[in-house]
Amino acid sequence: MRAGRSDADRPGAEAKTGSAGGKSAASTWFAGMMGAFFFLVIIKFGDPVVIEATNVPPKSWEEILYGAWPPAWGRWILLGVGLASLGLIRWRKARFQWILALPAVWLLWQFVAASQTIDATLTRFTLPHLVACAALFYLGYFGLNGVRWPWPVVAGMGLAFCWTMRSAVEQHFGGLAATQHYYIYSVYGAKWPEIAAKYPDFAKRIATGRVFASFVSPNALAGAIWLFLPMTLVFVWQITPKVSRAVRMVFVGILGACGLAILYWSGSKAGWLLAVVMVMMILAQSPLALKWRVGLAVAFVALALGGFAARYSRYFERGATSAAARFDYWRAAGKIIEAHPVVGTGPGTFGRSYEALKDPKSEMAWLCHDDYLEQGTDSGLVGMGAYVLFIFWSVYAVYRYRFVNNWGKEPLIAAVSLGVVVLCLHSFVEYHLYLPALAWPLFFILGWLWSINDKVSIIRA
Repeated sequence: MRAGRSDADRPGAEAKTGSAGGKSAASTWFAGMMGAFFFLVIIKFGDPVVIEATNVPPKSWEEILYGAWPPAWGRWILLGVGLASLGLIRWRKARFQWILALPAVWLLWQFVAASQTIDATLTRFTLPHLVACAALFYLGYFGLNGVRWPWPVVAGMGLAFCWTMRSAVEQHFGGLAATQHYYIYSVYGAKWPEIAAKYPDFAKRIATGRVFASFVSPNALAGAIWLFLPMTLVFVWQITPKVSRAVRMVFVGILGACGLAILYWSGSKAGWLLAVVMVMMILAQSPLALKWRVGLAVAFVALALGGFAARYSRYFERGATSAAARFDYWRAAGKIIEAHPVVGTGPGTFGRSYEALKDPKSEMAWLCHDDYLEQGTDSGLVGMGAYVLFIFWSVYAVYRYRFVNNWGKEPLIAAVSLGVVVLCLHSFVEYHLYLPALAWPLFFILGWLWSINDKVSIIRA
C-alpha cells in the first residue's frame, strides 16, 4: 500500500494532467459519463425491479421530470453508456484478479435458475437488472482502472444525493400529503385498491409520515444515506481548499446534520443502529489515545441506544411488527431453499413462493428483506454461495485495504469504502440488490475499489 499519493493523484491534478486521477483524458470522459449516468439512476430508479410490471410509465413532461422512471429505461441508458465507454477503457493496463470471476459465476447461475423459474414475468424483469449489476462491476473495474480520484463520478453521486435530501426535507415539511394524492389519484386512480392489496409495503409507505424521498421505502433511503453521505461530505471538503477552514467546517457540518435528520425522519431502526457501527469504525482509526477512544465509544453507544429506546418505545410496545414480519420472511426463505436447493425458484420470485408460506399475521412481501437469503431462494445454494463469497470477500478487503490503509491518507477512498461496508451490512435486513438506485452504484464502486493498484495487493485479503 502506498504511503500517500503522487502529485498526479491529488485533488486538482486533473487540470495539469487532463484526467481524473492523472491517468488520461479518456478516464476523465469515462468518469464524467458515469457521473451523469449515476445522477439519473439515484434520483429516478429507486423502485424495486419486481414491481416493474405494475409501474405506470410517465405520461407527461411533468411526470418525467418529477416522477420515477421504469427500470427498463435505466437499462437502455446503461446500454448506451456501456457501448460509448468501450473505446475509453484502457484494456491493456487491466490486471487479472480472481475476484473478477465471482460476479460472472453468480450471473451465469442466474441464467440457469431463470430456466427453471416459477414466474417468468418476475424473472423477466429481474434478470436484466442483475446483468446490469455485473456489467457495472466490470465497468468500474476496467473503466476506472488505477484511478484514485474519480471526481466526476463522486460529483454525480453526491449531487444526486443532495437532490434526494432536498426531496426528503420537502416531504417532512408537507410534501408527503401531496405525494399520497399524486399516486392514489393521478397515477393509479381506480387501480389503487388493487395495488395497495398486492403491494402493502408500497401502500404503507405512501400512508405513513416517514420520509423516503425518491426511494421505495424509508429503509432504502437509510441505505442511501450510509452509502452516499460519507463520500459526499469528504468530496465537498476536498473541492473547497481555498475556502477558510471555519466556513468549510460549518458547511460540511450542516450537510451532515441534514443527512442525520433525514435518517431520523425516515424512522429506520436498522439505519439508526448502523450509525453506531459507522462511528465505531471511525473511532477505531482515530489518532486519539486508547482511553479516549474507549470512553467516546462507550458514551456514544449509551447515548445512541438510549435514544433508540426512547424513539421506538411505542414500536416495541406494539410488538415490533416489522421485525416479526422479517423473521417470518427469513423462516419462509429457509423453507424455500430447503425445497429448491440447486437452482431456487428463479430470479425475483421470492414473493410468489412466500404467498403460500406466509404467516397470516404477516404482511405480504415480494422480496425477502435480506439480499443474501434471497439469493438462496432465487438461485439456490450455488447462486447464494457465489454472491455471498463475492460480497463478503469484497467487504473484508475493502475494509482492510481501502478504509483502514487510506484513513488519513486518501480520505475519499476511505469514505467510499466506509459507505460500502455499512450498506452491505444493511443488506442483511433489506433488499438493496433489487433497487437500481443502490445496487448499480454499489457494484460500480466495488469494481473501482478492486481496481486500485497498491503495493500490497488487495487480492491477498
